[in-house]
Amino acid sequence: MLYIRLANGSHEIKFNKNIIAGSNGQFTNQSATNVTERGNNNYFQAPNYYSTSVTNSDRGVYTTLDPGFANPATGNFTVSNIELKAAGIGDPRWVQ
Repeated sequence: MLYIRLANGSHEIKFNKNIIAGSNGQFTNQSATNVTERGNNNYFQAPNYYSTSVTNSDRGVYTTLDPGFANPATGNFTVSNIELKAAGIGDPRWVQ
């Protein structure tokens, strides 16, 4: 889950090189949320983050690859997908 609430228009949210997996959420449903930059994110089984039918979704460069998490049930989100690792997409703790 991702939750950012910055209603003041002077704030800017930059969301780059992240992995969103298994989510039916979306970036925002608030017009005051100012996401100024999105790039090189990976949305695996998270279609609302890039769907053209959802307002404020990612229309830029992204992938939808399976990150191949080692064992998410035990909290091990180590990424095994070579393309994501090579591009440095995801939290550095899990992209080794």
